[in-house]
Amino acid sequence: MAGCRYCKMVDTFLAHSILIITQALIAMKKADPTNKRYKLAHIAIQQLLSEADKDEKVAGMNRILAFRTLKTLPAEDFAQLRLMMNLYRRQGQKKDMIEVLDSFKDKQDDKLAKQIMNDWPFTREKIQLYIAESRWQELFDLCSSLLDESSVEGALRYAKMIDRKITH
Repeated sequence: MAGCRYCKMVDTFLAHSILIITQALIAMKKADPTNKRYKLAHIAIQQLLSEADKDEKVAGMNRILAFRTLKTLPAEDFAQLRLMMNLYRRQGQKKDMIEVLDSFKDKQDDKLAKQIMNDWPFTREKIQLYIAESRWQELFDLCSSLLDESSVEGALRYAKMIDRKITH
């Protein structure tokens, strides 16, 4: 019984702490509206609130708020993209994850797009998402491009192979 009381105290403390942090982030955002860090931190806090709240209605509202706010922001750097992927993963939004990762295919000249297209964790994530969503043609196309020596994605394959040879 003591364990249950302790758990309730910890839950209450965490929920209260997250609420205070949320209020602080809102105040900071109002003080400097151009700083995206506050908005991103607020989105992360909304997701945490949705996971911590016992009231399913409130948790659902926080989840929707985090999702919709994040959906309005374009991915401008690796940190923001990782936050998006983590939030979408926690919410089970696989199609949105694929949509975000696929959006970089068309931006061949963009510096961030080039980094993402050659970043193995994002490529692996894309492969796993295609499998989970049974998107076999896209999986085939991606894997074919990874095997193609002349493509940008093909260079990724060789970089991984060289990395394995060096580390083993």
